[in-house]
Amino acid sequence: MLSGTGEPRTKLKVFADGTEACTPTVQPNGTWHCTPCIDLAPGEHQITTTATDAAGNTSPGAQGSITITPPTEERSRPHAR
Repeated sequence: MLSGTGEPRTKLKVFADGTEACTPTVQPNGTWHCTPCIDLAPGEHQITTTATDAAGNTSPGAQGSITITPPTEERSRPHAR
């Protein structure tokens, strides 16, 4: 899940490596979150956003990177009795 903050009611487009990943709307409390609709393989990904306010003005938003690491399996150990 990706998340952040912004101006309430702003519509965002979130891109991962240049591909649209999700389109959340900033909630009245200034937060947003979304689950990407694309597969993000393990490794580093560049994240960028655009923001469109209520008046229809679109501007570039934040940019940065994230690193996806594969989950580790915790092996079950037999319980001593």
